[in-house]
Amino acid sequence: WSYGAVGDGRTDDTAAIQQAVDACSAAGGGKVVVPAGHVFLCSPVRLASFVELHLEPNSCLLANPDEKVYTLSAFRENRGEGMMWLYGKDLKQVSVTGTGTIDGNGVAFMGKELDDSYELKPVTDVDPRPHVLTLVNVEKVVVRDVTIR
Repeated sequence: WSYGAVGDGRTDDTAAIQQAVDACSAAGGGKVVVPAGHVFLCSPVRLASFVELHLEPNSCLLANPDEKVYTLSAFRENRGEGMMWLYGKDLKQVSVTGTGTIDGNGVAFMGKELDDSYELKPVTDVDPRPHVLTLVNVEKVVVRDVTIR
């Protein structure tokens, strides 16, 4: 919590998490620890080379349900295919480890689609639902032991 994350599941802890990743990267790499027993609500987080994101037991990264915070398309110009949440591009040695949970908060993005899933809906330019983890042109990726939902 050296970067000021609250971990109450309601406060957006993105700034603290991003600062921790950036500081770790600036130091040449290392481990960013998501502490046990807390839920950290966060908007998009840019991962970095030589940085391990480690989720301790019973910790959780929870995607912010506010569609407006997702501004980067997972597929560049094909914006209808979803946005990025935890992401990185042109990196080396990126790890996501530990026995905590990465929760994409999928139901929060469904809205009324749950009730009217058989009705045709207008096509929009952007599908705001974020992809949980988007890594583009990344060498030596490790994703181990985490629960992703």
